[in-house]
Amino acid sequence: MRRKIFTEENMLRVKTMAEEGFGAAQIAYEIRSTPGSVRVMCSNMKIKLRHTRGSKGGSSCSVRRWITFRLSEEAFLELDRYAKQKEIPVQNLTAQLLEIIGKENLFDAVLDDVPFKPIRVKPEMVE
Repeated sequence: MRRKIFTEENMLRVKTMAEEGFGAAQIAYEIRSTPGSVRVMCSNMKIKLRHTRGSKGGSSCSVRRWITFRLSEEAFLELDRYAKQKEIPVQNLTAQLLEIIGKENLFDAVLDDVPFKPIRVKPEMVE
């Protein structure tokens, strides 16, 4: 028997996440569904979703990459605690942290490891 994905609890999560600006892919990941199913359900429920493909106002949208990873319960709970303190979704906090670490080359400071020599990445080196 298939489990019901769009439960009352999940529909509340969908509505809340959509209001916070999350897209169909992010919402689908959270409720263990597909982006297409989330889009259809939101359309049926008259819930507006953020546009994630391109930008409405032109081409000023920067390229974003998705990353999915597992995290220990202890680390997640600490991230979640801090995110709640800052009143932001834990996903946004995690993305901000990784973005800053990457942009500012803070890998060694965070990992307390042997210094890493960054290389310049040319656009043609990235898919």
